[in-house]
Amino acid sequence: MILKSLELKNFRQFYGTQHIKFSVDPNKNITLIHAENGVGKTALLNSILWCFYKRTTPNFSIPTQLINNWAKKENKNSFYVHVEFEENGQTFSVQRSENSFLIFRIRNGNYESVRNPFYFLNTIIPNDMADYFFFQGEGMGSIASGTRKSGIRNAVRDILGFTVAEKALESIRYARTELRKEYQKLDKSSDLSKMQKQLGELESEKEFTRKEIEHCEKEQLSLSERLKEIDEQLRNSNHDLVKQKQLFRDAKEREVSELSSFVRKALEDKTKLVSDFAISVFSQKIVKLGIEFIDEKELKGKIPAPYNVQLVEDILSEKKCICGADVHPGSTAFGEIQKLMAKAADSLVVSRVTRARSQLTAIKKDLRRAPDAFKNTLKFLSDSQSSLDREQQKLKEISLEISGINFEDIKNKEELRRQLDNQLKETIKQQAGFNYKFKDTDKKIQKLDGEVNRLSKTVPQAAKFQKRLNYTKSIEDALSETLEKTEESIRIKLISEINKFLEKFVRQDFKATISDNYSLELKDRNNNAVGKSDGQTLLLSLTFISALINIAKLRAKAKGNILTPGAIAPFVIDAPFGVLDNTYKANVAKEIPNSVGQVIFLLSSGHWEGTVEHAIREKVGHEYNLVLEIAGDQGRKKIDAIKVDGKTYPTSRYTCEVDKTLIEEIGRYV
Repeated sequence: MILKSLELKNFRQFYGTQHIKFSVDPNKNITLIHAENGVGKTALLNSILWCFYKRTTPNFSIPTQLINNWAKKENKNSFYVHVEFEENGQTFSVQRSENSFLIFRIRNGNYESVRNPFYFLNTIIPNDMADYFFFQGEGMGSIASGTRKSGIRNAVRDILGFTVAEKALESIRYARTELRKEYQKLDKSSDLSKMQKQLGELESEKEFTRKEIEHCEKEQLSLSERLKEIDEQLRNSNHDLVKQKQLFRDAKEREVSELSSFVRKALEDKTKLVSDFAISVFSQKIVKLGIEFIDEKELKGKIPAPYNVQLVEDILSEKKCICGADVHPGSTAFGEIQKLMAKAADSLVVSRVTRARSQLTAIKKDLRRAPDAFKNTLKFLSDSQSSLDREQQKLKEISLEISGINFEDIKNKEELRRQLDNQLKETIKQQAGFNYKFKDTDKKIQKLDGEVNRLSKTVPQAAKFQKRLNYTKSIEDALSETLEKTEESIRIKLISEINKFLEKFVRQDFKATISDNYSLELKDRNNNAVGKSDGQTLLLSLTFISALINIAKLRAKAKGNILTPGAIAPFVIDAPFGVLDNTYKANVAKEIPNSVGQVIFLLSSGHWEGTVEHAIREKVGHEYNLVLEIAGDQGRKKIDAIKVDGKTYPTSRYTCEVDKTLIEEIGRYV
């Protein structure tokens, strides 16, 4: 999709009919719209989102009141938004008013109605993906932390088109449940029927547990973000003592995080030691006896015997001794050589004995290494755990010290922090329990399912139902596996894309990671978590969204029967740069148009003036200024203005006919 134009009539601040033409030149792919806060940037973004999907961004105030106030006062109760776009070389017009939604294909100036307009639009940009293309920049921080409504995991799933596949999974599970019920109705008394009922109950329990695990993950992300917010407030407190204590706590939490990783590593090493040395330790006595037995028999010439079976057989077969003498059957020599077969060694036996002694010797060597390995690992575990306990105790003491500071607001914040921390720990504990229950239930299902499959083969009627049940299970497994693999591959791709940007533009030696629970984190060169500033959080989010849109573009031609294809779409973004410093603003502003085909920036003067202007000027194709026109007198208010490309443009006017925001074109460079 490439946006070509926007027409609004009496939509929010925009009184009357107003137009914008977007830049469609791939070399100048930025349309720049300047507007101060409160003038209409957010309304402009939401006009497109509303036109397409009849919804607005979460921060859009009073979304049920879309008609312009002045028009309403004049009893002009109609409003609409029209968006014209290009898709695969064809031009379409999307038209929405309060009571109608239409899409037309434009051919040679003629407008042909498109059937099922909502379905058609969803084949171009699915509703699930829309929030990432029409984006409110002020909400980006929460995407980086994973607590926004969609969160990082859902963002990945949305952009991959998981919605249809997940609905299919639900339908498959429902179909299997109904099949089990149908079988039970036919034969309630048989063991197979009872097993089917039990399987159904176990599968319901497994699905319930899976949802509980997902709930715990979301709860953890939410609690973690709230804790970060409180820490940030304490870190920036007006009270120096509070700031000092919080900074000390930050340092201790980093130590605790590092020590926790040491403890986990030591526990993993301990587990590995058990698997590495268990055979050696429990076989100590038999190893000693085995080696002594083999050595003793070797000394006595019994194992292996001093003669080889093959050698003796060759002499008898060829009737000639190795010394050259003839050996005839029936002769004394022939009989003596035949007797050697009783003591001769088989080559296979020799090989087995050799291998056995080699393995017993290796185990004996392991036994010599085992005591030191266990001793060192257990000491490291003990030391790490002691240090961790000590630092965790210091964290508790810091919390008590902050609570004891004689400021009511600080006490309240610290008490809330303590409650949230306890809730987080409890949620982590609950999730661990659900994870164990999920695995245990899955084992029971597999075991019972195997028994049902075995018994069903003996009952023709049951075999028919079991075949259908197995078929639904195979579809579910294939679908689930595809989703998991695809999700993981995109997670890795996202990390790679984000880190390319960080390596190029971020001052510190930081790398981004997306954890198993889909929290986007910064790590230092030692892989320790880094507390993100507001600027770093916003930087991560912008980079994440750009990478996501780029992946959607690459997947636009994806084929298959499971996932919805991606989309080539514009990036319409309101207030994107927020708390970024000038260097980061310039780097991000310059990089986004390289990742995205078409960009529409909605910028206030605070976002625009300075480095951003120089970074993207050569990529701007169309440029607009939103002017706030006010019917009242100017009084003592000053006339606000913005400076663009060396020229000054007003952003407000007084003594106008009506209160409205006026869209004025100030530059066209294509």
